[in-house]
Amino acid sequence: MTTNPQERILEASVKTGSPDTGFNLLDSTDSKAKGRVPVSWEILEKNEGASIQLLYLGTPEVDISVEGLIEGQGHAKRIVTSSSLKSPQEHRKTRRQQSLWVVISLVASVVIAILQFAIKVQWDLLPMFFIISLFILFISSSNLLSTIRERFPPFWF
Repeated sequence: MTTNPQERILEASVKTGSPDTGFNLLDSTDSKAKGRVPVSWEILEKNEGASIQLLYLGTPEVDISVEGLIEGQGHAKRIVTSSSLKSPQEHRKTRRQQSLWVVISLVASVVIAILQFAIKVQWDLLPMFFIISLFILFISSSNLLSTIRERFPPFWF
């Protein structure tokens, strides 16, 4: 596997693979510095393979290709994902913004509930505002929970 343009590879690992294929990454510090990770395997039948994760320096636009001869099997398939990954800093910023929405909607719900039930303010739109604030609280809490489970690089399994 090579990067184009040549980018330094920090880490390479086999994440998933077909059983009994014997996938090995023959990476060395020298080859990774040149943007290359040699791959080998014992036997590979039709529709078998592996998912290899590369952590490299550079932009997401770096092309990663498989070079070499695969006898009797044609070319290696390339699967491109369309997911974009956030940096840890972007992830924390998003979480802070979503936490702020949760706090604001929670405070609004409590204030409206106090006005309506404890102080018994008579305003026709108050119940509607209470329902809207609870809806915003539900949505913002759901978004916050989804980002807490979201992964961002580097992945540590």
